[in-house]
Amino acid sequence: MATTAPVSQPVASDERTGRPRRRKLRRTDGMRWQVGFIIVMLCLWEGFPFPLIGLRNVVGYQAFAAIVFLGTPIYFFRAAIRRFSFTYWDFLPLLLFFICVAASVFYSGILVPAPLREWLPAIYTIAPVLLIFPLKAIGANLRDAEKALYYSGIFASLLVIVNGFAELHILDFYVRGSGFGTENRVVFFKLEATFALVIALLRLVYARKVSRFLGAGLATFITFYNVFVLSESRLAIAAVLISLALSWLFVMGAARKLFFLLLAPLVAVPVIAFVIEKYLRGSDNMSTYMSNDVSAKFRATENVHFGHYFDGTSGIGFGFMSGNAEYNNIIAYSANRAGYAYGTRDYGLSLDDIGIYSALYQYGYAGLIVILLMTGLAVWSLARSTRLGPDYAPIAAVGLLMLSFMFSPISMNYFTLFYTGHIGGLLWFMASSVSRSSSGRVTATTRKGPR
Repeated sequence: MATTAPVSQPVASDERTGRPRRRKLRRTDGMRWQVGFIIVMLCLWEGFPFPLIGLRNVVGYQAFAAIVFLGTPIYFFRAAIRRFSFTYWDFLPLLLFFICVAASVFYSGILVPAPLREWLPAIYTIAPVLLIFPLKAIGANLRDAEKALYYSGIFASLLVIVNGFAELHILDFYVRGSGFGTENRVVFFKLEATFALVIALLRLVYARKVSRFLGAGLATFITFYNVFVLSESRLAIAAVLISLALSWLFVMGAARKLFFLLLAPLVAVPVIAFVIEKYLRGSDNMSTYMSNDVSAKFRATENVHFGHYFDGTSGIGFGFMSGNAEYNNIIAYSANRAGYAYGTRDYGLSLDDIGIYSALYQYGYAGLIVILLMTGLAVWSLARSTRLGPDYAPIAAVGLLMLSFMFSPISMNYFTLFYTGHIGGLLWFMASSVSRSSSGRVTATTRKGPR
């Protein structure tokens, strides 16, 4: 187990302002067990490795929820004993959780009464909202979360690459359809890989040793190949490119900007050519591309479909409910049978496809307002962390990537959308840690920069 030793040491000057800062630093040598815990939690919410051993992926989701629901009261018990301060970083996740529960009780318990088994067990789907509390309970810090996001993205990307080239078929459960003719596109830890890519790139730019430069370079190649070539996610690719441009503008100091500017053409030209050839081929302009895009049209259909149900909830939303095919609620019907009404047969309709609209339809105007507020606070805290020194450059880039996903045609819902909830919960924890670092009560940086 790694040991930590607080020391008083000047932090490296901010490259943009040149202002030196002094604060207590937490020196971290080696890998703390908290990093492994966070990686396990990310794996559980991805359903990994249960489908590989013949179990349903829902086992992972439920195990994740059990840990969160157990860890939350433990944290508050410890907080009461130690008299920890209760801030909006703690209040807002709790508020959102209770809004989600209230919307579900209103719809499935009062408006359209349904047996408890059809909706109450689905409370596990909003467990990631409370992820901050078990992470605080185990004493995790900002650097632990960054490393967990980084290493899980690298590992998953490497596994996808090896699985494809060696034709192992061990990830067949994660195979998804594609609009670009790819029959076996594996969507596996996609968001972890995307965030790991920007962390790797900023570590590459800020590397002070050859070994770290080479390590970050290898991580960049692995995650880049997964995100840009294998995942075929246009939204993720666009978000990465936007976040890199923003990082160059607002995060990097003058020397790093010049280094990145010299390096960028070697990578940017072939990448842009690849993106245009693969994703925009045959389209005269973006409006033509969007009007001809099957995925965009289907998302519009899903938006109308779920919006119809929301209209009957008086703005409160229809909440969470089970997607089990034997039930006849909104989620189950949409996922298992609604496709026949829209000509897609057994290809169902999902809230995952409609981003921030899912927040409104499921949890109403109150849920949407809190989710947008939490997103704004998290982006602001993470992106501004660069003012604490160059050690925080990868953290700031993470915040800018979080922001970049909001610029897409379908803005991201980080906190209640099923496939993003675990990342949203982790980003919220990271943002809260940056906030405490800024106030001088907690630090989570190292003496020698990004690792």
